Amino acid sequence: GNFCIGGKENQVPCEAPAGHWCPAGTSVSTGQPCDAGFFCAGLQADKAPCSCAAGSSCEEGSATAEGAVVPQGFWAPGLTATKAPCEAEAGSYCPTATTSAAGVICPLGYYCAGQQADKAACSCAPGFWCPEGSNAAPGVPCPAGFSCPGAPNNGMNECAASPGAYCPAGDTDDEPDPCLQGSYCDGGSAQPKPCTAAAGYYCPPGSSEASGIECPAHFYCAGGQSDKVPCPAEIGRASCRERV
Repeated sequence: GNFCIGGKENQVPCEAPAGHWCPAGTSVSTGQPCDAGFFCAGLQADKAPCSCAAGSSCEEGSATAEGAVVPQGFWAPGLTATKAPCEAEAGSYCPTATTSAAGVICPLGYYCAGQQADKAACSCAPGFWCPEGSNAAPGVPCPAGFSCPGAPNNGMNECAASPGAYCPAGDTDDEPDPCLQGSYCDGGSAQPKPCTAAAGYYCPPGSSEASGIECPAHFYCAGGQSDKVPCPAEIGRASCRERV
């Protein structure tokens, strides 16, 4: 808590500012920076161990027992421990105040290269998105039942299709596609299901019922997922609809 300028002069009380202290042998009035893991109130106060919360640390020159939150790319377990470089795997990162070497999972719409790299906004093309834990800027294909507009949103929206329509994988907008021939669609995020039409019925594009609709005149329908087929010329048009 004192310093000595040498010669015949007596020791003089330390004038260290906060974050500094005067250990034994100090020769300047301002002392020296507080050691890492400790805090120093200044003047004649001795250094004291820090009591940091996890995610904070007392680096060299700390003036308070609480220290300061660690910056992005680092982590700290708290108490007297100093910050350490992030060890996150690809798909995770260490934001400010991180408490674990593994960091946290990359948030929706961003990708994380791992280690000390910060998160970065994805650059998804339409039909792609960046879910939590992404590790590449282009993202991944949009799953069936959703639409993905691409950057700058980089997310996905649940399909709101009406019965008879659906959102296929890689969909880019909120305009659902008509249900495929031979299938029926319940709407929403549901995907096409196989038509179970009886003979004499079929499921055209845009069907919303498994039973399909009645086969039209001049065609015959075998049922199931089969499409309607034009009647052969040699078969009477009047009775063709009943042919299976």
